[in-house]
Amino acid sequence: MAKELKAEATDKAENVRPIDAFLFSLSDDAYSSVLEKVQASESLLIHTSGNLGLDLFEGHSQRRGVFYPFQTLSDGQKIDMKTVPLFIESNTTADLQSIEKLAKKISQNVHRISDDDRRSYHLAGVFTNNFVNHMYFHAKQICEREGLSFELLEPLMRETLSKVIALGPRQAQTGPARRADEKVLNRHYAQLEDHSDTQKLYQTLSESIIKEYLNE
Repeated sequence: MAKELKAEATDKAENVRPIDAFLFSLSDDAYSSVLEKVQASESLLIHTSGNLGLDLFEGHSQRRGVFYPFQTLSDGQKIDMKTVPLFIESNTTADLQSIEKLAKKISQNVHRISDDDRRSYHLAGVFTNNFVNHMYFHAKQICEREGLSFELLEPLMRETLSKVIALGPRQAQTGPARRADEKVLNRHYAQLEDHSDTQKLYQTLSESIIKEYLNE
C-alpha cells in the first residue's frame, strides 16, 4: 500500500514521526499498547472503533476524532464504500470539518453522531450482522449433517432481508414460533436432540418470538 501511495511504511509504531493526523485501525484491545509508542501530543488522533469513545485518547492528545465505517468488512470481499454509512465525531469543530471532508471523499453517506449513538448502532449491528451470520452457521451445519445443499437456502435468505426492509422485522416474522405451533416446535427439538448447543439456541429464540406475539 505504501508503494502504491508513494508513502513510507513501518512495522514499528515507535518509528512513526509526529504528523498532522493519525488514523488508527486496530482491535479495541490493541489501542493502549500502540498509543504508548506513538509521539502524537500535537496530532489529531482518530480511531475507527464502533465501541470506543473519544476519551480513548486522553493523555495522548487534546485533538480527538472518530471515523467509523458502519459495515461488515472481510478480506477478499469487495464493498461499495460510496454507500457505506460513515459515522464521524471530534471534540473540535475544525477537526470535525477535516474528518468530514475526508469521509465525503469516500462515502456519500456521512453522519455526525455522538459516542452514545455510535455505540447503540454498534450494538444493533451485532444483532443485524454477527448474530444473523451465526444463525446461518447453524443452518449450514444442519444441511451438512443431513447431506443437503446450503445453497438452496439462498432464495429464502434474500427474501427474508427484502421483507424486513419492506415491512419491518416485526411484521415480516413468520414460522412455527410466530404461530406458537407446539407440534412443529417439539418436532424440531427432537431433531436437535444430539446437538444440544443448537437445540438450546433454537429454544431460546423460539421462546422470545412466542413471548413477543403472545397477546396477538
